[in-house]
Amino acid sequence: MKAATERSAWNGVAIVSVLGLSSTLLAHAYVGSFGRPLSDDYCMASIFRSHGFLGAQRVWYEQWSGRFSYVMVTDLANLIGPKIIPFLPATVLSSWLAALTWAIFSAVGDSFRIGRTVLSLLLAETIIVGTLATTASLYQSLYWQTGVITYVMPLVFGTTYFGLLGRIAMTGQTPGRGLALLGGTLTFVAAGFSESFAVLQLVGLILALFLSVALRPQGLLSKECQVFLLIGLIGAILGAALLVIAPGNDARMAEASAVGLLSPPSRSWFIWVKTSARFGLDSMIIACRPWRFVAMAACFPAVLAFTLTGKSESPSPNSIHVTESAKCMAFGAIIALGLIACSFVPAAYVVSYLQANYQPPERLFVIPQFVFYCFVCLESYWMGIAARAIHLRPTYRFRLFVVGSFATLIIAGGSARTISAMSPTARNFAIAWDRQDEKIRAARTAGLRTVQVEGLPATTYNQRARRYFGLRLMDSASDNWVNQCAAEYYGLDFIVAE
Repeated sequence: MKAATERSAWNGVAIVSVLGLSSTLLAHAYVGSFGRPLSDDYCMASIFRSHGFLGAQRVWYEQWSGRFSYVMVTDLANLIGPKIIPFLPATVLSSWLAALTWAIFSAVGDSFRIGRTVLSLLLAETIIVGTLATTASLYQSLYWQTGVITYVMPLVFGTTYFGLLGRIAMTGQTPGRGLALLGGTLTFVAAGFSESFAVLQLVGLILALFLSVALRPQGLLSKECQVFLLIGLIGAILGAALLVIAPGNDARMAEASAVGLLSPPSRSWFIWVKTSARFGLDSMIIACRPWRFVAMAACFPAVLAFTLTGKSESPSPNSIHVTESAKCMAFGAIIALGLIACSFVPAAYVVSYLQANYQPPERLFVIPQFVFYCFVCLESYWMGIAARAIHLRPTYRFRLFVVGSFATLIIAGGSARTISAMSPTARNFAIAWDRQDEKIRAARTAGLRTVQVEGLPATTYNQRARRYFGLRLMDSASDNWVNQCAAEYYGLDFIVAE
């Protein structure tokens, strides 16, 4: 009876922690429900309207970008219409959480004082909450259709792939042809969303395969996992190649060159490496602000690993090699730094062409910061495992678990309040957009070809442009490309916003 009561107490505290972290994710879903078509969304929808689904794939691939997965998913959303946009953040966020929870579930063992699923969910929520709380532009990364599809959706595919890899490693079963094909398909599709993730995935898979072979006979992974990695690498290579050879890449560079934005590129590999490293360092600095989220990621997983392990998994002091653990953690940190820098290689390539100073778009930072928080949580978990050699009474372990959970609840609650503070701005914008949309459609029905509407509320404004969380809005400027794309989207000659 006493054991059952103790287990209920542990599970109760864990569930409260899950609910606290979930409140932050629900706040994201709520603010995202006020999303509406903006900026590039109009351009994508207008090409879809004029060329159809298959025609749009060809137009974008030949004339603008090789991001074949992004274009396809966006046009699948365009098949439904703008009503799907308010549901995209919640859909992608829940898929991301499910994939990450399952990937962690496949990697952790049993014999915990709480359910294995609850433990995996706690770790997954810690990673995602920290990533989103510190990303450079939350609105552009998660709430905007173009941003969430380009930069967050590949994380879902990549996480699912590594979940499959972990499952194969834990079971020791040889993957069948269907499972192997699924793995290769996941990496192929993931590469087609953005150049940043394509490079990150490619380097990560090469490194994982190399280490698993080089460290034999001890080996990080079994032969079955190595085969699965190899098939995933082939899919990643094919996806990246299809992305790179797209004629649209040259067409876009030619257009930029025509208006004087480009200069002859620097061929120095050192410049690319230095620029990638600088952007990577900027990303990690941003990921550590505010510091409470990185502190949560650095401490809470260690508390979970140290306090929740049952007696059957408590190792003896002789089984813990502090020096080896320190080496593994240092090696893991180096790998993390390298992968983060690799995600900025495409941005560094752009820098080599531009005459002016260039900074990566803020929405891109969600990818390297996800890597950052994954490795911080992983190393924190390793620390907790190493600390299990310390003999501590169950009562004190429980108290430490309660303290760690309470601190996490405070951080998650503050994050939820910060996110919810954005809701009035997002709600007012959605109401204004709906009114503007209704007026434009009514004018088109009446046979008008040029429409004048009130401008949407902006969060920033200067003499050059009005912007909503950094995204340009329609205005009265004749050269505003958003006006042109919006007019094509609605089937008009021109739209003016005053």
